[in-house]
Amino acid sequence: MKSLIYSIFTLSFLILLACSEPPTYPDEPIIEFVSLSKSSMQQSFVSTTDSILVTLSFTDGDGDIGSEPGDSSSVVFYIDKRQDDLQPPRVIPTVGDIGVGKGISGKIFVILPTACCIEIAGNTTFTCERRPGVTDEVIYEMWVVDRAGNESNRIELPPITLRCD
Repeated sequence: MKSLIYSIFTLSFLILLACSEPPTYPDEPIIEFVSLSKSSMQQSFVSTTDSILVTLSFTDGDGDIGSEPGDSSSVVFYIDKRQDDLQPPRVIPTVGDIGVGKGISGKIFVILPTACCIEIAGNTTFTCERRPGVTDEVIYEMWVVDRAGNESNRIELPPITLRCD
């Protein structure tokens, strides 16, 4: 008898799960910060010297986040808040169909290249000068745009330390 009740309960639970509606998200993407692969980078003019992997989570109600092959209409924008400097956007690759309905959610991985330490002295700005033992801090603001041109919310990443050695 106990096993029959347990079986009925389990079957009822599975039926409820199968009949649940897919989530409804707004057409504008929504992003949230998940993680940074590390908290510091070595400064350099050469962007391949060092980098950080940023993980964001997203939802998109009309499912058009991610660029089609050969297209770059869905991108991640980011600004270096030290000078409100817009950096080159990163193209979001194609996101395959996920589940039932058009709304999708998932993760976006963005590689941020290193930047230069900035020192302002009077009317002069010094960048990427070697200064042993000195650090600078950069905060990036990020947002995404889907293929329809819908812009997501903007988020700020935690501070990243630049080693000026």
